[in-house]
Amino acid sequence: MKELKQIIIKHFDSKGQNFKKGLKREFQKEQTDVSNGRIYVYRDILIYEIFKELTENQDVVFDEIENPLNFIETTLFEYLNS
Repeated sequence: MKELKQIIIKHFDSKGQNFKKGLKREFQKEQTDVSNGRIYVYRDILIYEIFKELTENQDVVFDEIENPLNFIETTLFEYLNS
C-alpha cells in the first residue's frame, strides 16, 4: 500500500506546474462550481487522468484497492496538505 502511494506521488510530481496548481486549487475549494445547470468536477477529471496514466502507461495495478480513484485522491490530498 505504501509503495503504491509512493508511485502515485512520484507520478504527480512528474506532472507540469499547471496540473499541480490546478489540483491544489481544487483541493482548497469547498464546493464544486455550477454553471448552466451542469456541475463541473475538475478535480475528478484530474484524478482520473492520473489513474488512466498509471494503469495504461505504467502498468500500475489497483486490484487490491476497492476504489482506486478515491485512493489516489486521498493520497494526493494528504501529500499536498502535509
